[in-house]
Amino acid sequence: MLYVASLVSFDRCMILFPLMRAFRLCVLCMLSLLVPFGFVQAQVLTPSDAESPALRVKIFSEWAGVPLEFGERQRAGQLIGLQFDLDVGWHFYWAGLSTERLEPTLIWELPEGFQVRALKHPEPALFDYGGFEGFGYEGQVVFLYELITPENLEERGYALGDRLSLSVEVDWVLCKNECILGSKRLSMDWPVLRRHAASEAASYLYEARQELGASQRGQAQVDFKGQNLERTFMEWGLLGWLAMAFFGGLILNAMPCVLPVLSIKLFSLMGQLESGAAAQRRQALFYTAGTVCSFVFLAGLLFVFRGLGKQVGWGFQLQDPHFITALIALFFLLGLNFFGVFEWGTTLTRWVQAVPVSTRPSARASFLTGVLAAVAGAPCVGPFIGGVSGLALQLKTGTGLLLFAGMGLGMAFPFLLLAYIPKANRLLPKPGAWMVLFRQLMAWMLMATTGFLLWVLGESAGTEALSLGLLLLWLLGMASWIYGRWGSVSHRLCVRRWAGVIAWLIILGATFGIGMAIAERYAAAVEGRGRAQLLGEVSNGAASESLYWETWSPKAVDAALKTGEGVFIDFTASWCLICQSNKFFVLKSKKAEALFRKYEIRPMVADWTHNDPLITEALESYGRSGVPLYVLLSPDGAVRLLPQNLTLPLLRSALEEQFLERQYGPF
Repeated sequence: MLYVASLVSFDRCMILFPLMRAFRLCVLCMLSLLVPFGFVQAQVLTPSDAESPALRVKIFSEWAGVPLEFGERQRAGQLIGLQFDLDVGWHFYWAGLSTERLEPTLIWELPEGFQVRALKHPEPALFDYGGFEGFGYEGQVVFLYELITPENLEERGYALGDRLSLSVEVDWVLCKNECILGSKRLSMDWPVLRRHAASEAASYLYEARQELGASQRGQAQVDFKGQNLERTFMEWGLLGWLAMAFFGGLILNAMPCVLPVLSIKLFSLMGQLESGAAAQRRQALFYTAGTVCSFVFLAGLLFVFRGLGKQVGWGFQLQDPHFITALIALFFLLGLNFFGVFEWGTTLTRWVQAVPVSTRPSARASFLTGVLAAVAGAPCVGPFIGGVSGLALQLKTGTGLLLFAGMGLGMAFPFLLLAYIPKANRLLPKPGAWMVLFRQLMAWMLMATTGFLLWVLGESAGTEALSLGLLLLWLLGMASWIYGRWGSVSHRLCVRRWAGVIAWLIILGATFGIGMAIAERYAAAVEGRGRAQLLGEVSNGAASESLYWETWSPKAVDAALKTGEGVFIDFTASWCLICQSNKFFVLKSKKAEALFRKYEIRPMVADWTHNDPLITEALESYGRSGVPLYVLLSPDGAVRLLPQNLTLPLLRSALEEQFLERQYGPF
């Protein structure tokens, strides 16, 4: 089966292609006539003579093989990339010099039942040759296409071990001081496999798609207030991306789960006011090192997992039940310490900071506090974080790690400011009795964070996991009471040591043992969710709370758009605090449901509480690597990304605008 560009019949192909080739030859011949007049030098070659070392053309595919069958939520299309790599000073055009932005005319030869369609292509540059202007390309460019596979190859006679082949004929005009007509036939084949498998070029094609702003539904538009600054930063290049990362990390300091941890550092600074500027700067630098190293370490793990072929995104650690269990234990113990149930050394705060009783500044102290703050704040996806983290994961590893390091620097910046600007210390209140009350207030915030994480356990793995979490708190509380009762300095040394040993045995045994039990419930919940999806049932709590909301899948989106309705997708997770806030105050309100009905929008939920490679891939296609993400799709292929902090007026405006465009066209 032959295709010209995309979805063009064979007969039309055989008519159009010779005409286009003749047109290019005529243009080049006319240009060659200008050589005696000094305007431009041209050389016309036949395709067989057109091999040039100045241009290298390659073809890549996303898949290593074609699966016999596709799952209910698996995408039946793969990316195909045509890469043009030119030497410096050379440019190429599709059909000669033209001020029109011509699309490539390709001849595809496809297996029976397959289709190909063009995605968004790179923007050409305007070149001038002796007064003749034309849009062309230079450097290295990639043109992306989607190869759509029939859903069931077995019904078409294919079997395991068979091979499928594809070929495409590409023509171009290559110019420097002379213009050369070139042509090349590219081909590739795949084995028929039982399951889907990604090729070595998959990550390269994903990165190219992000750089081109191409997705299955076209280029996303971000036009809402509150996103304009992010879009401006994106257009600045690397400096803008670093600014986004810095401000995103700075905003993390206001997150509820981070504030209590920051109070540890605040109390430390207040205790060191008399130590001198050098000591304060030393502490601030080591605290900054702790936050930056932690962000880089987490991002490094993310790049390693993705390099191993796993589809994970920012916040992946909160999809791990062991990490959730460890966070519950950490925040609960910190809260008990803030309430004064037990003291460790001088306090647990001093232990985390490793600050001796002599109040001598400690490098380990500040570094560990920075690590703790980063661990508490890294999963939060606040303003700027969503966009820059998604971008970082699509760039080269070194550049991506640099952006995550910028987040850590932004998070530590307030303490650097206090340390390096002496006048800023005047903003700190003097130590006094108010610190006890403030510490207890922070303890309540830690308990609220612990309660939220327990709720996440229940949402993720059911009531059994929630019960195990409550059992963990009871055991941790008992261990804290034992150490608080017999571990104080008023008891003999041997009593204090035994109290510490018993407390630590209970803490470690309970955390690891109950963590393993919770992990089993998580695995059972993920397996049950997979079975429900195969049966076409609603399988996540977000969708089941309202009969009007549907569970997201690519097929469900396609089916909804074919009816002429718009689609609103809520990419969410139980452990995402911003997601839950938007859901409670906006999305699940009766007013929002009325808006969806009024403007003929089908709302869908993509629940990322557990790791779902398909949802991860969808997030990346919109330039994000974490939740929340709110996407509004139109039947004509238009895509809008809504801000993370939703309001009803903003939602109403977006839905109304899309409805009017569907009724009367763009305006």
